Amino acid sequence: MAQEPSWLGSGCGWYRCSPGVVVLLVIGIHLLEGYITGPLVMGRALRLPPAAVLLALSVGGVLGGVWGLLFAAPATACGLAVWRWSAGDQGPLGRASP
Repeated sequence: MAQEPSWLGSGCGWYRCSPGVVVLLVIGIHLLEGYITGPLVMGRALRLPPAAVLLALSVGGVLGGVWGLLFAAPATACGLAVWRWSAGDQGPLGRASP
């Protein structure tokens, strides 16, 4: 029987995880990234609230499939920029109008 390396310690090492634990970790990390981290990062980059990003991705996915998911958030950001610009709140580049 092979000896465990001493730096791993004894008992339950990381390589002895059951497949169910690995699947749960992968699913948990995917959900965390998909529902929390992704919308926050994309929302900050596009100046959209995270709820707007989630809504845009949901609608884009239903209406346009993969292409809808790809273009939903940028199209929403462009539409919001045009709406703000037409309302006179900001200039076309997100800066205050002179």
